[in-house]
Amino acid sequence: MPISAYLKRLRGFVGHDRLLIPGAATLILDSSGRVLLQRRRDNGEWGMIGGATDPGEHPAQTAVREAYEETGLRVRPERLLGVLLFQHSYPNGDELEMTVSVFRCSVLGGQLRPLDGESLELDWFSPDALPDSRDVNRYPAWMFYPEEASAHFAWDEAWLPDPA
Repeated sequence: MPISAYLKRLRGFVGHDRLLIPGAATLILDSSGRVLLQRRRDNGEWGMIGGATDPGEHPAQTAVREAYEETGLRVRPERLLGVLLFQHSYPNGDELEMTVSVFRCSVLGGQLRPLDGESLELDWFSPDALPDSRDVNRYPAWMFYPEEASAHFAWDEAWLPDPA
């Protein structure tokens, strides 16, 4: 589904202004360690599988739903890889700032095929040969090697309040 009923309703109030929303992305690996990516219909870029969280939905639940809608695969989140912040501008002018929980997922079943019309193409890529795409490059490179890294979040010491 390109835009949920919830986000469509919010857009009716805020127009194209930036919305701050939670979301989830999935790192789906095959048995050879290749990463599943989608070529997005809205911008033609290769990117991770994921999207916006619906009201009342947990981040891992979002990851499972989005993976199924965009790939036809049933996946199970295995671990949290990181929490990232992305800003995105859509071709229609909509602005979005999304706090994204990224999960490594295993495939339980299903048939690889785009179901919701958001993907032009789905393909597997070696982490050493990822497409040069803005949507892929915004993820830290180590994230594509999930066995080698612990969960990540952004941190800056300047965020600490001054001691009183």
